[in-house]
Amino acid sequence: MKQVSFTRNRGQTPALDEGALRDAGRRSDEVLAVGAVSDADNPPVDSDRLMRMAVAREVRRVREGLGLSQPQFAATYRIGLARLRDWEQARSSPDLPLLAFLRMIDQEPQRIARTVAEVETTFDAA
Repeated sequence: MKQVSFTRNRGQTPALDEGALRDAGRRSDEVLAVGAVSDADNPPVDSDRLMRMAVAREVRRVREGLGLSQPQFAATYRIGLARLRDWEQARSSPDLPLLAFLRMIDQEPQRIARTVAEVETTFDAA
């Protein structure tokens, strides 16, 4: 099998030559499925992993939408940096209350940051 390597920017669609496109179009779904299952470098993904990957994309979208680095986002919203990294790399997923918190951050980031700071101040004084 011919080894192909290429460099592309994140999010950029990889370019395929006409021969590769033509060959891919001739393969049946069965042949493609067998090839996918037997590919040691790219094993099939179970439904739990797919869900963690979807959540990882959502967490990263919220953070990047605010233009914050992982350390900035973690500090602003008092989320453990290691935990945030685990979420974004799909090693684990936040539980339901944290998913709701992330949605609130996405909808009203400044208000939530102020609320977190106020709560922290209140409980630090106590």
